[in-house]
Amino acid sequence: MKKFILLFFLSLNTFSQSPFQGIIVEEIDNEGFVDGQTYRIYAQINQGKLIGYWANENNNTYIKTTTSFYFDEADLWESSFGTNDNLYTQRGINTEIYDLIPSSKYTSWMTLGDSYDLGSLSCPHQNVFAKTQSIGIYPGVNSDYLLYYDIGVGNYSGFLRLHESDYVSNFNSLGYYTNPNWMTDGWFPWNCGIIDGICDCESDVASPDSDNLVLLAQLTTTGTVCGLLNLELIDTEGNYWYESQISFTIGNGEIIDCDGNCINDLDVDGICDELDDCVGEYDECGVCNGNGPILYYDCDDNCLSDDDGDGICNELDDCVGEYDECGVCNGSGPILYYDCDDNCLSDDDGDGICNELEIEGCTDSTACNFNPEATDDSDCYFPPLYYECTGACINDLDFDGICDELDFCPNDENNDIDNDGICADEDNCPNIFNVSQTDSDMDGFGNPCDNVFGCNDEDACNFNQTATEDDGSCIYPVFGYDCFGNCLDDSDLDGICDAIDNCIFDYNPIQEDSDMDGIGNMCDEIDDCFGNYDECGICNGNGPILYYDCDGNCVNDLDFDSICDELDNCPEAYNPNQEDFDSDNTGDACDGIGLVEGAIQRTLIKVVDVLGRDINKKNTDALQLYIFDDGSVEKKYIVE
Repeated sequence: MKKFILLFFLSLNTFSQSPFQGIIVEEIDNEGFVDGQTYRIYAQINQGKLIGYWANENNNTYIKTTTSFYFDEADLWESSFGTNDNLYTQRGINTEIYDLIPSSKYTSWMTLGDSYDLGSLSCPHQNVFAKTQSIGIYPGVNSDYLLYYDIGVGNYSGFLRLHESDYVSNFNSLGYYTNPNWMTDGWFPWNCGIIDGICDCESDVASPDSDNLVLLAQLTTTGTVCGLLNLELIDTEGNYWYESQISFTIGNGEIIDCDGNCINDLDVDGICDELDDCVGEYDECGVCNGNGPILYYDCDDNCLSDDDGDGICNELDDCVGEYDECGVCNGSGPILYYDCDDNCLSDDDGDGICNELEIEGCTDSTACNFNPEATDDSDCYFPPLYYECTGACINDLDFDGICDELDFCPNDENNDIDNDGICADEDNCPNIFNVSQTDSDMDGFGNPCDNVFGCNDEDACNFNQTATEDDGSCIYPVFGYDCFGNCLDDSDLDGICDAIDNCIFDYNPIQEDSDMDGIGNMCDEIDDCFGNYDECGICNGNGPILYYDCDGNCVNDLDFDSICDELDNCPEAYNPNQEDFDSDNTGDACDGIGLVEGAIQRTLIKVVDVLGRDINKKNTDALQLYIFDDGSVEKKYIVE
């Protein structure tokens, strides 16, 4: 039974039209003649043919196994000639040995195309041409390699080819040959017997078969096979293609590749899939590649939120709580006296209002006893004609309590107080009986009321409506008050009219104003001084000291001796020490003695007061006597 496996590969060639398609692995039934499994490796190409293998310092190449490749001990290559590399190629194998030694049929080898043809002496097909010694077909020390490139030896580019292509002999003595691209691909030793000509050694075995496959190697091993190939191809147009870094791995029942890495590790966790309890990731519930807990549930299928404890998560529960008797979630049941359909439990009159809620009363909105909440009509009461239900007139222009429709004098609140049959609004002397309405001077006032003196200013508190002549007796309310002593406006209701209130909007009946600035303390919070500033700017200060200004300087000091003139014993002569030898209160500088201050050399013995008591000369506001060693005495009065 043949089993073909298409292996994905990595190729650095970026040209999409490359003939190379991939690597195919076929497992061969070795019938148990050898240990392990036998595989054949193919390159899949869609045109042209393979030329050889290549490698350089940037593109390594190898075919290796984790155990060893099987190489049969039979002399399969007894007729072969050339280098040792030829011992491990398909060409030149004596297939007759297969019948004698069946295991030899499964020995490991490399090739380009499926052929055992030896070729001829001039065209030895089995011969391997290599550009350098760093690349070759070599079993390695432990038979663990078949294709090998020593990247550390000179770092030269290397090529491997079988002699089945056109080669030109360019050195007739040595018989070196190159392919048509020899300027770039290098040279290959062999002598086909033709001097400076073309060896026609071309064959079609490296061209694809009907399945587009070209055989590359047969491998028998008990271990994992790892391959990294660089292939040289030529297409049908004569173009050369160089496929690089084609990798493949054959697990062969193993789980570790040739470098000790997992062959299969889909989740890249360093644990081979065959040993990995979870190829992927565990979800938060510990389930491999699970989707985590169901929405709204924990990993044990319990609700994350279930306030009513009914096993239905809040987010999925139609009612988080309980249904009432009407089927309403968390409802209060039917309204009192009603059923769940809002129908009365008892409604004798069928008016839709439950018996327990019926209200008896007058339902006529024009009645005095109208009850807007009444549901059952009862007796209604109405006011007399022209009156309201309160007993007040509907119309009463003069506010005399007599409805206009019934009032003889609707515009006269006193209703013809003089009983002369003429209402006050038409009577020229409303308070005195004068039916004739005589007005001799035609001044609008009837004769009986003419020349009545009094206050006739309606804004005055003692306005006399009968006065015809103003006699200057009008009395007016105090500003801010009405005639009855009531405030016209009192915003803070402190009994102080706004017109004179020192803090209109804050209750302050005492009207405290510590700084007497006209603004009450209640409104004067930003004032730094509750009181008055003196002339030196000190709150509640006493002003400057007598004879001094606010900076402590003398107001008057003619001689500039820092002694104010009013205190100076010689205000017109500079004498800061105030010497007065004869103690006559006139300084020596003004006393004709002619002493020059500071010229007398003497020493102060003591300072006493007028009673002879020792005092400190720093004392101020006291008369001091300075006694010197020469017997002189000075009087001083220090003021600060």
